[in-house]
Amino acid sequence: MQHKPNLVCPMILGRDWIQMNHVNISFSTNRIYLHDGITSVPLLPIPPHEQLIMSLQQAITIPPFHEKFICGYVPIKSSNDVLFTSNLALQHTKLVLIPHAILHIRDYHGIISIRNNTHSPKIISRNPSLGLISQSTEQFH
Repeated sequence: MQHKPNLVCPMILGRDWIQMNHVNISFSTNRIYLHDGITSVPLLPIPPHEQLIMSLQQAITIPPFHEKFICGYVPIKSSNDVLFTSNLALQHTKLVLIPHAILHIRDYHGIISIRNNTHSPKIISRNPSLGLISQSTEQFH
């Protein structure tokens, strides 16, 4: 078999292997999810200054007038001082507050806060975009 230079990523996955391991390939998160999302690996290398999506891996419920610190998933293993910019559409549709922040990414996760200032609980389902992270060209002190 000859390797083609225009492949999307430097690997070839067989259909039987994909079905046997319950694989989901997600270009929006740049991950290959195995065993129905229990494990994942990066799909493509990520350029250092590209904006990346931070997503929520599990659904959460925020009680009225409460703030929760949640662990968001990003497709990079670790980084210091990344800028998180919240998803305004999610804030408007769910009526929650998600502040911008400077984060440290560890083991593909960063911690952000979400606040519910309403009289009713807010449910945020699994896998929405919480916002974007971008690596800083400057160090924050």
